[in-house]
Amino acid sequence: MKKKNKKMGNTESVTSQPIVEGSIGGNEAAQGGFKATYQRFKVTFNILFICLFCLFTAFSVYFGLMWGTRHGRAIVVPNFIEMSLEDARKLADELDLEIVVRDSLHEDNLPGGLVIDQMPAPSNVREVTVKPDRKIYLLVNAYARTQVRVPYVGHVSVKQAINQLEREGFQIEELIYRPHHHSELVLDQSVNGITITRTSNVTMPHGSGVTLTVGYREGKQLTSVPRLMGMHLHQAKTALWQNGLNLNKVVYDESVKDLKSRRLARVYMQTQPAKKGVVRGTKVSLYLTCDETLVDSLSKISDKNQKYLDEQRKLMEKEAQEEARLKEEAEAKRREEEERRNAEAAAALEGKETFDGAVQVYGGEAEAKAAAAAIAAEKEASKAEQGADSDIIDE
Repeated sequence: MKKKNKKMGNTESVTSQPIVEGSIGGNEAAQGGFKATYQRFKVTFNILFICLFCLFTAFSVYFGLMWGTRHGRAIVVPNFIEMSLEDARKLADELDLEIVVRDSLHEDNLPGGLVIDQMPAPSNVREVTVKPDRKIYLLVNAYARTQVRVPYVGHVSVKQAINQLEREGFQIEELIYRPHHHSELVLDQSVNGITITRTSNVTMPHGSGVTLTVGYREGKQLTSVPRLMGMHLHQAKTALWQNGLNLNKVVYDESVKDLKSRRLARVYMQTQPAKKGVVRGTKVSLYLTCDETLVDSLSKISDKNQKYLDEQRKLMEKEAQEEARLKEEAEAKRREEEERRNAEAAAALEGKETFDGAVQVYGGEAEAKAAAAAIAAEKEASKAEQGADSDIIDE
């Protein structure tokens, strides 16, 4: 190369050398310029890198959630209530939803496998939407009720018995009251005519009714009717039973159209007014509705009527107390007059007055003889007691 350069002259060697050196030197200059710039603005570059990383992460999360949650895809929740479980599963498969049976119960007047309730529930006010593949939880009417052992609730208070039976899945068929020296005590229980004792091992379908025989003390056969306005059916039943009353019949108005509305319905009228004194075991009928306006309006009317009834009850109690006081005074005067006449008759007989005098005191010969015999018997009894006392003292 050197020889060739000498023959060709210095011009070729000079022109060829800067081309190679220029390419290497340019890269080194650029790298050195970036490093110098980075070293000079190191904090600014770090902040820029952090911002870019955060922006990348945010976009990744956003688009990941968009894909994972299927953003923009929503399914209106259908009404599965009163559908068979098989039809509900078919409809759910068509809509890309999953059916899960949350629980089951049994009602005699409904076919087995019928959907009674669901969650989330549809709404008449707005559309309830969910994402695809979401679970819809159903409450289904069982084909057969579960057999449960009937608990023994004898010799406990009626309220304790009701609470225990409800916890075990039973309800009250009827409360029967009879006089007893222990009030509000369960004396006997039976299911479908079968007497339940402490050693009984009787199983009945879940939800069966139990008949309880409860004692009450003489003179305390009355109870007060509770205020059931605005209660749901299961609440009203419990309130009646705990006050010693029975449920007669349940009537729904036209606003109750399906099973869901039946479960939401509330009492708007009862056949026995609240706070009225009735005999224990009295049957009360309930009327239920889903019309909140009707419940509120009748509740206000019931409150006004209740105030009037309370005033009338207080007035009647006051009159009864006054009547009892007058009756007691008359009885006291009668007893005082009778004691006076007896004292006069006794004095006449003790004074050995004529028999005619005793007849005048008692108003007749038979009465006078009876009085004389009674006084003689009292004297003999008094002498006998004195003799017995003296014997005890001597001993």
